[in-house]
Amino acid sequence: MRHFVRVALWVSILALCSKTSFAAVSIVHAFRTAAQADSSCPANGSRVATYSSSAAAAWLYLEVSGAQAGDLVSIDWLDPDGHQQSTKTFEPLTTSGAVCLSANLNIAGTAAATLPGKWSSRV
Repeated sequence: MRHFVRVALWVSILALCSKTSFAAVSIVHAFRTAAQADSSCPANGSRVATYSSSAAAAWLYLEVSGAQAGDLVSIDWLDPDGHQQSTKTFEPLTTSGAVCLSANLNIAGTAAATLPGKWSSRV
């Protein structure tokens, strides 16, 4: 019986792995800015590392390679305690290869303005 359970477990793992092959998607360029940048790819603009609590928004710009049409992408903004405060969910990608994405987090007048510290983004 033990041997059967181990074999069944391995077969389940192998079946799961064969159904979930992921292409390598990598970030080519990434930067943050306090203003909405132009629409070029990669976006141009003044890069910033810190924001005041009165800043209108924080913007994140990404250029990724290896994307596939149909991929689902979301960008989470995590507060200094690691809690997810905002999410930008994109429509399924319609192209493959290099893709540019941007997301913003409103700051002034929101809860984000009351949470000073190191924020992070998760793609």
